[in-house]
Order: sequence, then structure tokens, then C-alpha cells
Amino acid sequence: DSGKLVIEGLQTDVNETLKHLTGALIHDWDSSDGSQATVLLDVSDSQGHDDGASAAVLTATISNGTQTADQADRVLVISTDILSYEQLLHATSDGVITVTYDPSHDTLNSIIARIETTLSGKTVDSIGLVTHDNGDGAFSLTKNVSVTSSSVSNDPDLQQFWSVVGAFVKQDGRIDIMACDVASNPEGLDLVTKLEQLTDRNVAASIDDTGNTILGGNWSLETDNVCLISTYFDLQTIQYFNGVLSAPVITLGTGDLDMYWFSGKWTGDSFS
Repeated sequence: DSGKLVIEGLQTDVNETLKHLTGALIHDWDSSDGSQATVLLDVSDSQGHDDGASAAVLTATISNGTQTADQADRVLVISTDILSYEQLLHATSDGVITVTYDPSHDTLNSIIARIETTLSGKTVDSIGLVTHDNGDGAFSLTKNVSVTSSSVSNDPDLQQFWSVVGAFVKQDGRIDIMACDVASNPEGLDLVTKLEQLTDRNVAASIDDTGNTILGGNWSLETDNVCLISTYFDLQTIQYFNGVLSAPVITLGTGDLDMYWFSGKWTGDSFS
């Protein structure tokens, strides 16, 4: 569904608004998870913003992209501790339904319940899990659960989780792990193999940074040559996601104790 936002005002005010609106998010105040938020696209001054008129009208397409399980072929499960995760929500393409969860409060069982409720018994072509890595060859599910080759070998609850996730996907479908560097070392490749055994489905992962290309990322899962943009996202809207799916880093300042969060990676003397 889409609609029109119309703003009328002085030319100078319209010009200033025009600079900030494209890609902006408007949240539905009745939605606790942000899933009903909308994104503004194709913003323009319909009367010509350089014509010097004393008044102008600005219009913007409003798209909420809401999907139902019956319409969806793919699912994105997005952790809300991803920086600017809302931008990912609203960059999804047709046929993709989104599920969000809070890793600070949700458990493995509640994540499964969220997906199960959304799908209502339907199986899909693929499920993409959007989270951050916990170092090379590992990724986070919740604040207490890190997925590694060792943890999936030794944790029965984690084994059950992945078994159920596999059941949400069609027999010839795929599970996409969207986190940086999951398959970048032997431990990570072993993790991918074990996840395939637990889910009985193909599992794809990345060998490098996943996310905004300007920040050094890309939208490919190299183990299976999966293009995430053509699979899950709108080519134009995904450019507004301004991060990569790497782990937050805490650094301590000298002198007084200062704490800063970064979404990049430590390269030895700077963050990238």
C-alpha cells in the first residue's frame, strides 16, 4: 500500500524540508515493534523548488510495505540491537515478511514463538537472520546466546532451536545468516556445516563484512553466492542502511572513564 504526504508552506521552508525527508521513517505510535512504520520515497516539490515562488507544495510517496504470511515467500528475522535496524525493516522487497526480536529480553523459545505466530503454519523459501557477529566464526542470537561451532555441539536448547527453524523452511529452501565474518575461518565453516546438519537445510553465510558498501561491507553471502539485495531488499531503499552487521565495540578513554559504542571494527589504531 502507498499514499501521499503533502506539505504546503513557504518556498524556503519546503526547500529545507526537502533536504531531510527522503528515506525518513514515520513510526505508527500504535506499534510496539516498529513494524508498521513507513518510509518516504520519491520526495519532490511538485511546483519546482527553484522557481522562487513564495509558496510551494511538497509531496512524498508513503509506503508501508506490510506483508502477510500468505503473501510472503521469505522471512527476515531482525535483532533490534542492530544499529538503524528500522532502515532494514523498510528496505524489504515485496514477498518478504519481517519479524523483530529484542536480544536483551527475548529467549530462544520466544524468538521461535514470534516466527511461528507470523507464519501461521506456512513454510517459506528462505529465512534470513539479521544479527551481528561475535568475532570471526561466531554470531549472536541473544545477550546470553552466542552461536559457535562449540555451542551448537554442546547446547541441547540451541540444537532444538535450529531444528525448529529448519522446519519453517521448505525442503529445498535456505537459511541465510546475515552477520559479518561468520564463515571467514575454519571454525565458522564448521559452524555452517553443523547448522546444516541441525536444520536439514542449506545454510549460507558471509566471509567478510555484511552491510553498507561505503563502510566496507557488501550484500553477499559468499559461501553460496547469495545476493541479499535481490533476495530480500529493495535496491534503492537499502542504500539508506548506514551500518554493517558487526559486533558493537566498547573502548575506554584515558583519564575519566568514558564508554563509547561503535558499529565498526578495530583495525589496530582506528575503527573501520
